[in-house]
Amino acid sequence: MKSPFVYQYVPAACLKVTDEDSADFLQSQFSNDLRPFRAGQCTYGLWLDNKGKVCADSYVLCSGEEEFYVLSKYSSASLIQEKLESHIIADEVVLEALPLFGGALFGGVEPSEIYKLLGVASVELGCFGEANGLLYFSSLWADVGIVEVFCLSGQAQARIDDIVSIQKVSEVSENWIHRLRVGSGVPLVPAEVGPSDLPGEGALVPAAASLTKGCYLGQEVVARMYNVGRPQRALYQLKSSGATPNMPAPIMTEVGKVVGELRTVYAEKGSWSGVGMVKKRFIESGETLYLEDEIAIESITDFAADQRLD
Repeated sequence: MKSPFVYQYVPAACLKVTDEDSADFLQSQFSNDLRPFRAGQCTYGLWLDNKGKVCADSYVLCSGEEEFYVLSKYSSASLIQEKLESHIIADEVVLEALPLFGGALFGGVEPSEIYKLLGVASVELGCFGEANGLLYFSSLWADVGIVEVFCLSGQAQARIDDIVSIQKVSEVSENWIHRLRVGSGVPLVPAEVGPSDLPGEGALVPAAASLTKGCYLGQEVVARMYNVGRPQRALYQLKSSGATPNMPAPIMTEVGKVVGELRTVYAEKGSWSGVGMVKKRFIESGETLYLEDEIAIESITDFAADQRLD
């Protein structure tokens, strides 16, 4: 019988966006479609620069006609807020950074069981709920049944702690949860896909960057790459035996030509796995690739399609 697990952490961003132009303003800046601005709607997407590079990611939660939450696990609140403020011209928009309390990822059982455990009403994928100081929704990792929870107060965080303790929910490590994430094909922004990368290089189109919503910052670059271009680089899952390398680590050919970068790494028993951005032609040619000190990369898997290439 399956049992629930939890990973607890402190989220990087919790912003409140309000006032009469908030919906249209966010729609013009966010890479995914926020329409029809329906209360209870939860949308994942990116914040791009004018060259289409990935600055940050977040969920945008529509809690009312002129009220939104912007939540991110790893992209900082100050970065997102500064980026948005730089594009407010004559718009009636108010941005407020909310205090950061706790966050949690629950999994291991069906989302409906997790909502029951939390004592809140179930929500469908693409929607969120708000109760007892908690914001909660089924995450991108829907194939493994992850429910994300953000705590808006210390009392809400204490409630999560009590649930974990009383219900004896197993707590998992950061290393463990990231290995699950990588196995689910969910890239980490900005560590694995960031300011030097395009969404199409990071397996984020069209899931996180819309091809149909119309104009948004960076949209032309996203559409051009998808329709007429071909990414020269892509994310790959990389594995090898031995000690865990230091990050970031250059990825090289046998003759020492740098063709990519290992950006995150997670230890396993006597081995490691990680995610790197690599020039595709060197993967497709079947060449053996190395880290420094002639450490051969033993397994290379396409991040998006999960097809073994070694």
